[in-house]
Order: sequence, then structure tokens, then C-alpha cells
Amino acid sequence: MRFWKPVCLTVLLLCLLLLTACGGQTAEETTPSEDAPSAETLEDTGRPAENPEDTGKPAETQEDAVGLFAEMPLSYMFCSGAGAWSTTLDIDETGAFHGVFLDSDMGDSGEGYPAGTRYVCEFSGQFTEPVQEDETTWTMEIAHIELEHPADNAEEFADDARYVYTGPYGLEEAEELRIYLPDTPADSLPEGFVHWIQGPYDWTPTDEGTLGIWGIYNVKEELGFTVYPWV
Repeated sequence: MRFWKPVCLTVLLLCLLLLTACGGQTAEETTPSEDAPSAETLEDTGRPAENPEDTGKPAETQEDAVGLFAEMPLSYMFCSGAGAWSTTLDIDETGAFHGVFLDSDMGDSGEGYPAGTRYVCEFSGQFTEPVQEDETTWTMEIAHIELEHPADNAEEFADDARYVYTGPYGLEEAEELRIYLPDTPADSLPEGFVHWIQGPYDWTPTDEGTLGIWGIYNVKEELGFTVYPWV
């Protein structure tokens, strides 16, 4: 019995030493890293780091802007209702656009082009994110635009016609473009916009006194696009 007492004490001492070592190692391994965000940081900001792509605008505003393009009709037209000219404009849900201006003059013919003269501009580009002005009006700008052919009145002959390349009529000199929703009060619309939609479409306000259709207005040039085909 005297022999077992020293042995038991030795084993017990070794066990205590092992437990102490393991406890120290666990505490060291679970120590939070200095680079990890603290609980206070996450509570204050709601995220561990600033998003480098953040535009500074509220998230709801950015979502509404992108959503507006998705809600808008695809095709628009600018024309007068008189003459054989028009500018068509297609916009996708990202704000990218493609359009064509076309004007035909059958009387302007000659040798080599008996079918007359056609003035053409094919273009594409990107609109900026719309910014809401009020409940029914948004504004945007042209971020960039490219022409299929330089607008230098260069001529080409094909299909018995003469083609003359011009600018994107309706978007030339465009700085601010307003988007009018169908619920826009008719009495708030500028005369320039009303002029361009009354001619070709015989437009009148709805019974509720609103625009009734989607529209895009070139403020500087006072030119108006409306949905196409118009209903």
C-alpha cells in the first residue's frame, strides 16, 4: 500500500499538468484575430467592410432606378406625322439603347438613284440611371452614344437609292431627358412635348387628366418621344 501512494500522486500530478497545458493551448487558439471585425463594428455598420462599388445613394433609390428601365416599354418613336421621317428608339432593362433615324425623299432622285434619297442615322449607347424628380417624372442623361456612320453627310448608293448619313435626330444636343410616366398630370407637361405627341398621334389627356402613355422629352431641343406603337 505504501508503494501505491507515491505512484498515485505522480499520476495525479501529471494529469493536472496535461490539463493545464491543454487549457492554455485552447485559449490561445480561440483568441480573436486583430483583423476580424468586432461585434460592436458589425452592430454599428451592419456589414464588416465598406462596399467598394457603393455609389453613395440609398439602396432603394438604386433599385428603383434599375427597375424603372425594366418597367418602361421597349420602343419609342419621335415623328411629326407629316412627311416620311421618324426616329425609333429601343431601350432595354439596363438603359442601353439602339435607334434609327430615317427620312425618305422620293423626289430627290437622279442618275444612279431613281428610288430617291434616304437620310439615315443608326446609333446606340447607354443612358444614365434615372433620378426621380417627383411621383411621375424621372430625369436621365446620355452616358455615351455611338453612330454607325459619322454624321458628315457622306453619301453611298445602294438599292437604286442615295443614302446620306446624318445625326440622331431627336437626341442631338440632348442634355437632360425627362421620363414621363402615364400618370403624369397633363397640365404639367411642357408645350414642346405636347406639340410632338399631338401631331402624329392626335393625343388628348385621359378622363383623369393624365398623360396616359409613357414619354421621353429632350428638354433642350423641346422634342418628344412616345411609346411605339402608340395605344
